[in-house]
Formats: sequence, structure tokens, C-alpha cells
Amino acid sequence: MEQLDNNSNSVGNVSQDLFEENPISLWEEDISEIKKFIDQLKNSGVNDFRAYFEQNPDVINKLLSMVKIVKVNKKTIQIYEVSKKEKLINNLKRTLTNESLEAFREEIIAFSEGKNTFESETNTKTLKNKEKNIYMKVSIVPGYENTWSRVIVYIIDNSKLKELENKLQDTEERLKEITSSIPEIRFWHLFNPKEYEVALRKSYEIIQIVMNNIPQYIYWKDTNSAYLGCNRNYAKFLGLENTKDIIGKKDGDLIINEERVKQLKERESNVIIKRKPEYNITEKQILENGNIIWLNTCRIPLFDSKKNVVGILVASEDITEKRLVIQKLKESEEKYRTVVEKSLQGIGILQDVKIVFANNALAEILGYTVKELYSLSAEEVVNLIYIEDRDLVLKRHKERLNGKKVPSHYTFRVIRKNNQIRWVDMYASLIEYGGKPTVQEVFIDITDKKNAERKLKESESKYRDLVESSSMGLLEIDVINNRVAYINPKLLEIIGYSRDELNDENIFPKIIHHEDFKDIFQNREEGVLEFRIITKDRKLKWLAGDRKHHYDVKGELANLRLWLRDITKEKELEEIKSNLITRFSHEFKTPLISIKGFTQFLLTEYRQNLDDGMISFLSKIMDGSEKLKTLIDSFIESSQLNEDVVKVTIKQENLSDVIKMGLEEMEGMIKIRNHKINLNIKENLIVNFNREKIYIVFTNLLLNSIKYTPKGGKISIQSHITDNFITITLKDNGVGLNEEEKLKLFKPFGKIERYGQGWDVITDGMGMGLYISKEIIDLHGGKIWVESEGRNRGSIFNFSLPASKNQS
Repeated sequence: MEQLDNNSNSVGNVSQDLFEENPISLWEEDISEIKKFIDQLKNSGVNDFRAYFEQNPDVINKLLSMVKIVKVNKKTIQIYEVSKKEKLINNLKRTLTNESLEAFREEIIAFSEGKNTFESETNTKTLKNKEKNIYMKVSIVPGYENTWSRVIVYIIDNSKLKELENKLQDTEERLKEITSSIPEIRFWHLFNPKEYEVALRKSYEIIQIVMNNIPQYIYWKDTNSAYLGCNRNYAKFLGLENTKDIIGKKDGDLIINEERVKQLKERESNVIIKRKPEYNITEKQILENGNIIWLNTCRIPLFDSKKNVVGILVASEDITEKRLVIQKLKESEEKYRTVVEKSLQGIGILQDVKIVFANNALAEILGYTVKELYSLSAEEVVNLIYIEDRDLVLKRHKERLNGKKVPSHYTFRVIRKNNQIRWVDMYASLIEYGGKPTVQEVFIDITDKKNAERKLKESESKYRDLVESSSMGLLEIDVINNRVAYINPKLLEIIGYSRDELNDENIFPKIIHHEDFKDIFQNREEGVLEFRIITKDRKLKWLAGDRKHHYDVKGELANLRLWLRDITKEKELEEIKSNLITRFSHEFKTPLISIKGFTQFLLTEYRQNLDDGMISFLSKIMDGSEKLKTLIDSFIESSQLNEDVVKVTIKQENLSDVIKMGLEEMEGMIKIRNHKINLNIKENLIVNFNREKIYIVFTNLLLNSIKYTPKGGKISIQSHITDNFITITLKDNGVGLNEEEKLKLFKPFGKIERYGQGWDVITDGMGMGLYISKEIIDLHGGKIWVESEGRNRGSIFNFSLPASKNQS
């Protein structure tokens, strides 16, 4: 919404700034009364308005009194030397001269003939009675051609430029007098060198006196384009130190640009051939430094007493600055006109309840053309407002026109031409237009936004229904205000408290077990969590679920959302299972020690009394006892890990030593399976770890690859150091894993059954080795994972441990 506010306000601000701060004088006028008068004349049969005004000269003063000045900008009050705009608006007639009154008459004639713009150069007066020459352009704003109720007047103070033009004209007249009064120049029958020299010197002295103090560029040449003289300004323009330096030279001697030399020669030759002067020709010239200037040039052929052309006089005025001012005027006018027309927001002006202005964007919002909007009656304009919003919108509109304070911004619905309903944001302001209070309105189509909000509300409603009826508990905590933002019925049922009781800011320490409180509120990591609570009836319960964080614009944690379920029964069953495994393991291990001990005693002390068959049987009992002991040790190890009773003591060790030791231990089995081992690890892999435990991890993974890779397979062992972790990778070309098998691999009893499937693999074991390995790696703060592209495409087992700071 803030963005919409900024966008809508910017339209009015930009257009106002363009008007108020424009470097050109701008007037906004309402001459609708003159339009009505002209229309009456047309209806009475008047067609020739020029003839009508000549026959009725007093009518112009009457029409002048009908002009209503709506506003003027800062530049205008500077030009007319007033302190306040109101003073100028109320004293328009004091600014008029006979010439400006004549320009006003021509303006009305032009508009009466169907033209929408009028340009003129005329004189005006400031309120301090100082006369100024101005360039004036008057334009009817598009859309107001039928009413003339909005007209923009552009004025440029042309006084300084006019003074220069007058000086140039005076100079031209004086030059004409000189060329007609000096026989040596007028006749130009200077074929005798001595007479030529005398005439040249005399003409030079006389002309220089006149021309060296005027701002124009003046020079004169003979018919062969050779310079006979120039004034100081032109010599300076060409980079000459003295005007005498130009005599006898041609443009090719002074100007590098060949194209410019060619153009000058063509233009001067044309005057000499036609024997006719050229006045006020606007020409562009590119200077040697690449700059472009514009010149207003007069070229006058010079005749002798026999009317033969004997030379040419050229006077040029630099009008570059004037052209830039005119260009700025055009650009400013275009910007002022297009800001509204090209705006993405709809802009309209209503007098009473009639649309007197609308831009294309508003027409598009309402589904009409601009012309159609102007033709709508007041009743039809009212019907554009949705019936349920109509009374409020019209009430505020009338109150605003009456000067009452009403909201400038409100939202309502409009009905398009095709009866489609659209939502709009409207920003309204009261302005004076044509001498009447008028409402200017900016419209922004927010239908898509409204539809999105409606869908969001529907979605929120569905979400709320799901949450309210969910079998999962939901708790939202406002971290900033330390309060419960929301709790659903299921979680209330679990903890036994009411919503009101949870609003107590000290309630959390009472409910959450003190050992778990810190992890919930101070841990900034999202993810799975488990914690204990104390219910209202003082029962201990376990909750588990996901924690999601929501942050404010400053990146501060603002909201904590917990999706929770009661896992108390699961925890109880897990504890029973753990106790059962531990009890079973210890109880089973005691008689096993006796069986193994007595068997070993018989094989040692009475071997000589036993035949081969008995020794074989006793050896098999010994092997079975050893395997059973290994299984029981796995049970005990896993149960300890599960109960967090294992305290891992770590120190800085070289992991490569453990890997090499594990390979040596497995060498016999590797040879039996005829596997090829490719070892590619760094010599020094310095890690903080428990040597005994990581040895178990590595040998478990290596054993897994040996067992489940058919004989003659390949196993590669590599090390990598990335992101401060050392990773060990064991890759084989064995039977591989599918997606389902990968999911269960690191779980308790997660053995993948290979027996009876025709693979040359070893199938013994209970599936505890990889589970134990994962628990050990987790205790070290590392990771363990498996990759496989599928059946018979091998497996890649990886485990990573944090590298030591001393690891290079």
C-alpha cells in the first residue's frame, strides 16, 4: 500500500514541479466564456472572424475581460516584476500594449478557425511599466478543444535578443547608407591598382568605425570570394588578431573544414548570381572544435554605378542561445503535456459530477475512450460507481467541493463499459479550475491486488481450519514481546493449559523442562527438535516436531513456530526396548563366556585326548561363540549410544594411520575375496577424534564394501578436504543400492537382505554396523552418507570429520 501511495502522489508532484519550477513563463487560462461567445457568433452566421473584428474592434476588449487566469508559475512573476501571483492575475490589462492586444485578436481568430495552437512575437509591459519583447505560444490542452476551459500560455522574454536584432538592423541600414554614399564602393570600377588601393583603404576606415562596436559578424568580399574586410567580431571568430589580416584571403585559407568552405561559397555565389539579397536565413555551422552554432545571416549583393554585381556584404548574428531557449520551451511543453497523458495512473478532473478531463489510463481503467468519457452525462458518470459504494463516494465528493475536510484517499469499485467490476484506489484533491472549485482525482486499478487479498483470506481461512482440526500441535511464539501468538486446540489438549493461562509471560519456564528451555529459545537453528514439558497436572511428556523461524525487516528473530506431536509413548517404548536389549545382552553374555571358556580349555588342555572329529566340533563351537560375542557387543554398543552414555574422548590424531591400520587388519579377507584396493589419501590427515571409535567406523564401511562386492572387485579409498572438513570416500563396484535400501541403511537392524539372490556376496551380520557408525560420526560432529546409482552399479560410502586447525 505504501508503494501505491508513493506512485499516486508522484504524478501530482511531478506535474506541479514541471509547471512551478519551469524556466519558461507558464500561464494556465480558462477561456471557455470566449468559446461560448464564438459559438453564438457562428450560430448567427458569422464565418469570417477577421472581418468581424475589423468591423467591431471594441469586441476584443469585451473578450479580454472573459479571460480567467487559473495560475501562473514563478518565472512569470519574475518577468512581470511582481511579488505575488495574485497581483498579476488581478491586473492582466495593465500588461497589455497595442501590439499584445493585436496578438490576442489573432489568437482568438486562430482558435475560431479550428487551430489548437497560436504563436506570436509581441510586446508586453511589466507592472512597473517596463516594456518587454516576448515570444508567446498559446496551446489548448488536448481534450479541451470543445470547451477551451484549459489553455496553456508559454512566454519567453525576448527583450535582450530583440535589442541585438535592432542593433543588427541599424547596422544593415547604416551599411546600405555607406555603400550608397561612397563612390569608391558604389561604383567599384577599380581596375587601376592605385585607385583600388586608395578606395580600399578609405572604405576600410569608414566601415570599421561603424562595425567594430556591434556584436554581429560582418565581412565583405569581391566576386571571386576574396575578403575585402571584416569587423573585429568576425576576425575574432576566425581566430585572427587583426581585421587587416583577412584582406585578400579566401575561406579556404582560413577554415580547415572543406565542407563548410564549400557551403559558404555556394550560398554567396547564389546571391551574386541571382542579384537579390537574402535576409534572416537560419544556418547551422560546425566549428573546427566540433561545436555547433546557429547563425541568422543576411547576404547583400554590392553593385557598381552600372548595376553590375562587384561583391557581397554578409552580416550574421549568433542565435544559438535563442534556439536553445526555444528548444527548451518545446521540450518543456512536451513534458508538461505528456506527464499526464503517459501516466500509468488514471487522472481525471470533475466539475460538479461532469468529467472535464481524463487521460488515456483512466479511459482504459473504465473501458471507454477519452472522447466517450467527455460525452457522459452527470447521471452516467454517477452510474460508473458501483451501487454499494455510490452514496459514500458522492457524499465525499460533494463535501470536498464545499470545502469540508474529507479523506483524500479511499477505495471503491467502478463499473466498466462492459459491466465488469474493478477495484480502484482514488486520491482526490480540491483545485480551482475555470474559476470554480473542481476535484482532481488519481485512480489506481487494484483489482488484481484485491483478488489476491481475497484468495489470501480464503487460503488463511482454510489454513486456520486445518490447524484448528489438526492432530499436530501448533505453537507460535512472539519472541519480541515474549508471548504466545497462537496455539491450536490439539496442543492445548496435550499440555492441559487454557489460552488465557498461556498469556502469562512467565508460563514457559513452568511448562518446559529446565534442561531443554535453553535449546528451544536460544538455539537459532531451524530443524527437528525434541523436548520435555510439564503438564498442568504435573506429568512429564515428550514433544517432538519442527521449528521454523520468521524474521523482521531488520533480520531479527520475530516469530517462532513449532509443529509438535506427543511422543511420550514412543519414548516409553524406546526406553523399554533399550532396557530389554541391554538386559538381554548382559544376561546372554554371562553363559556365553562360560561356553567359550570351557571350550577353549578343552581344546588347550585335552587336545591330545581328542580325535579329529571332536576337535572339529569344538572349533565350530568356538567360532560360533566368537560370532555371538561380536553380535552381543554390537547390541551393547548400540544401546549405549542410544542412551547417550558413551562419552567420546577425542584428541588430535592422524586419520591416515587409522585407515592404514584398518586395511592391514582386513588384508586376509581382502585376499580371500581377491579384491583390488586403490588407496589415494594424504599422508597427514590431522583430525580431533577418538581413535578407537573411528577405527570401528572405517572397518565397518570397509567390511561392507568387501562383503557386498563380488570376488575380483575394485575398492578405492580417497581423502578430500573441503569447507574445513576431511572426507573419506570408499567406492566399490559391488551390487549397489536402490532408493528404498538407502533410506533404511543407517537405521537399527537396517541390514539389506542379499541371501539367495545369486550374488557372490557374504550375507552374515545383523545390520547394526552402519547404525553404530552413524551414531559415532554424529558424536564427532561429522556426517556419514551413501551414494549409489542403483543395482549392480556399485556404492560410495562417505564420512566426514571437522579438520583440525593444524591441517594444512
